Amino acid sequence: MHENRTVRKNSLRIKYPDGLKFQCQYGCTKCCAIPGVVYVGAWEAPAMAEFFGMDLKAFIERHLRPHYGDVYEINMPDDKPCKFLTETGCAIYEVRPMQCSTFPFWPDHVRNARSWENLRGLCPGIGRGRLWPWSDVDQIVEAISFGPFL
Repeated sequence: MHENRTVRKNSLRIKYPDGLKFQCQYGCTKCCAIPGVVYVGAWEAPAMAEFFGMDLKAFIERHLRPHYGDVYEINMPDDKPCKFLTETGCAIYEVRPMQCSTFPFWPDHVRNARSWENLRGLCPGIGRGRLWPWSDVDQIVEAISFGPFL
């Protein structure tokens, strides 16, 4: 039984030994439309506040709510798409949180082949464009593996 778990854990690397192909597709906002929590690290908030021309305290009070430690959540209902998603795309693209900029390389998505393949139904960029070597994927997963992503 232990051997079987090890194979499942490594099934994505077995299926794609050179890495994962992914390229965001122009105009696609499907990942932004998924209802759920969007996490913002305290270190990300100053750039977002500056983007809106707000001081940090006012930005946090208006757009964020505490999550845990130095991590916030974007202040929006958990069952709605991101509040910064507009008809033309992400209103804060230049300063979007790490959670957004690292999609689809989240720990749960690269855990095994089944998770990655299931995500393909949502994300048209999976299997296209740039080949991300495992060393790059591992760096992204390590960077995003804090607080809520553990």
